[in-house]
Amino acid sequence: HGIYVKNRFRTDLGFFGIRQPEGYSANKGYTVQSAGVGIKFNYLLNRTETLFAGLGLGYYENNIKKDNSGLTSVHKISSIGIHAGYRWFAFKHSNSIFKNLYLAPWASLDYNYPINNTAFDQDGYEQTKWSVFPTIHLGYKF
Repeated sequence: HGIYVKNRFRTDLGFFGIRQPEGYSANKGYTVQSAGVGIKFNYLLNRTETLFAGLGLGYYENNIKKDNSGLTSVHKISSIGIHAGYRWFAFKHSNSIFKNLYLAPWASLDYNYPINNTAFDQDGYEQTKWSVFPTIHLGYKF
């Protein structure tokens, strides 16, 4: 992720990839690897350690494998959502290089819109319309 902050507004451009845990979606018997790009616009309540919230847009692809047959498919998906989190500077009172190191736990609620249909759509796989994405960013403020 690359993040640019001006006053209390933050823009975050990030690339991501994850192998989804099987229990993450309602689809059992599938292995799903997701990769994509997202942009987030945040408002910070103050300029340092703070709560933040905003809007995010994304595009990602799910590489899906049906476990019992080995058949594969790719779902292309766009998403829009809201998110909130907290940016915490653990060493803010230090004079070391760690002073600007932070943790930012956050979560989003996203609406997912499939761009393409695949053979799996007729075979029981269903892309969820809504998803919750919790995560933690480790960052450094320059």
